[in-house]
Amino acid sequence: MRPLTRKFRRTRVAWSRDLGGLPMDSRVSDVLEAQRSVFNRLGCIVEEAEPDLAPATEAFHTLRALAFVQRYGPLLKESARSSRAPSSWNAEQGLKLGAQEIARAQALAYRAFSTACARSSSAMNSCSVRQPGAAFPVEIEYPTEIAGTKMDNYIDWMKKLLLDHDDGASGGLGAGRLHARALPVGLQIVGRHRDDFGVLQLAHASSRKRSAGGGARRPAVE
Repeated sequence: MRPLTRKFRRTRVAWSRDLGGLPMDSRVSDVLEAQRSVFNRLGCIVEEAEPDLAPATEAFHTLRALAFVQRYGPLLKESARSSRAPSSWNAEQGLKLGAQEIARAQALAYRAFSTACARSSSAMNSCSVRQPGAAFPVEIEYPTEIAGTKMDNYIDWMKKLLLDHDDGASGGLGAGRLHARALPVGLQIVGRHRDDFGVLQLAHASSRKRSAGGGARRPAVE
């Protein structure tokens, strides 16, 4: 079995504060910024970089709606009363799609994939926000506002998922907690194309380094 232990001295890491303009809860940003030093201590070369997610945003919305039609379209009429409203809405959006919209979304998705491959050729890993806002109560379906920005639908608040859909290796790990409420904050690591094991190694190394610095203390149980 391949070992998770690996040295990351002089490994290039692109650090994204807000994924190119994603509304961010300042409390979450503060927790994430504190974790930047972890990668510096690993010997990584950390560089500021913000991705252009504009093409991927449209593709994600369209292709997600299409996928919901494929999976749940036949069940819409049967389970209209019991189905969750956001899921039903997503499938209904898919039913409205035309051939030109689907073709455009596929072209945009390919453009985003090509950009990701070009980025990965430089052997640069990316670190970004796992979620733009604090964890919310289970009774709430989704956040309707983050940092004063209204979320038009249940997808807008989770745009970080766009990084999971460019066919690159990605994974999330704990980055800390909001001290006032002890709510968890996550960090997203995106690696080179198909380098899933490399992402695991970087996550393993950063978790160990953070633990060594006392950053993994658990909050008191009330």
